[in-house]
Amino acid sequence: HEEALEILEQGLQGQERRVGAWVQMARVKTRLGRLDEALQHYRHVLDQLDPHNLPALRALAGAALATGAAERARVYLERWQEINPMDPELEDLREEVAAMIEAGPETAGSENPGPARGLLDMSLDELKPGYMSAPSPADESAWAEAPRRRAAKAGGGTS
Repeated sequence: HEEALEILEQGLQGQERRVGAWVQMARVKTRLGRLDEALQHYRHVLDQLDPHNLPALRALAGAALATGAAERARVYLERWQEINPMDPELEDLREEVAAMIEAGPETAGSENPGPARGLLDMSLDELKPGYMSAPSPADESAWAEAPRRRAAKAGGGTS
């Protein structure tokens, strides 16, 4: 994992807007147990690069749930729902947050944090091969076709 981290850090030199590289670096740091750094990278993605980045929202929601920060988790889950309202995992997590809020702060840090813990366990092997080669958000020409492709996909793939 250290080697992957080194490659990612080198790849970001001069190309700091590569969302995929930041997300992957956060994932690698999670695997290395450097959770504070990983969460900083996910926040950087949302705050500076892509406010709708689902992997970052999922990871931050999971971290908030795992640490008992139910209100923060609720905010991330609401953003997640705006992006992907049909995600089957979302309803379970929203129920978990509601239960945490209802139970109060004394449940934070319980021994059974629920499904959110798995959100932080994302590996390099789970990535699609093209993920890291996604264009920079600053490359307008590369993204010009994205709305049409999304519309075609939503309409059953017909153009």
